[in-house]
Amino acid sequence: MAVRFFNGLAWIGFLVALLAFLLAYAGFPDEVLVQTSATGEPITYIGKDTLFYSSLAFYMILNMAMVLIPKLQIAKGLYLNLSMSLMHLARLFFNLFFAAAVYFISILNSREDFSYNHFGYIIYVTGGILAAVVLCYPVARYLLKK
Repeated sequence: MAVRFFNGLAWIGFLVALLAFLLAYAGFPDEVLVQTSATGEPITYIGKDTLFYSSLAFYMILNMAMVLIPKLQIAKGLYLNLSMSLMHLARLFFNLFFAAAVYFISILNSREDFSYNHFGYIIYVTGGILAAVVLCYPVARYLLKK
């Protein structure tokens, strides 16, 4: 039951991140700013289409890998459910991190006043949750052995 719930959450995260990416792409200028100096001066620009297709390829390959890995069924029984649940959670948090990165690039390229304080916590929260998921796997396997 938990595996299906986490799988549903992962698919919702996939769709939300894809929607955020497509909406951000529509608002990008032809040359997208991706890196600034410490003083805020632009350093690196990438073409809109190059950023779109390379990001989309990375995003799809990552999600396909995260869907196919649990289907290998390396583990058995309770370990299989645990492994699949954690892979779905990892996929969910990769998608949320991707959406946060796209949001960051979108804000960076908007002409509005940029403030890291408005969304910077999202990057740390998604990274922290992903680290917690990765660290919980060995602990859960150890507890299942008892």
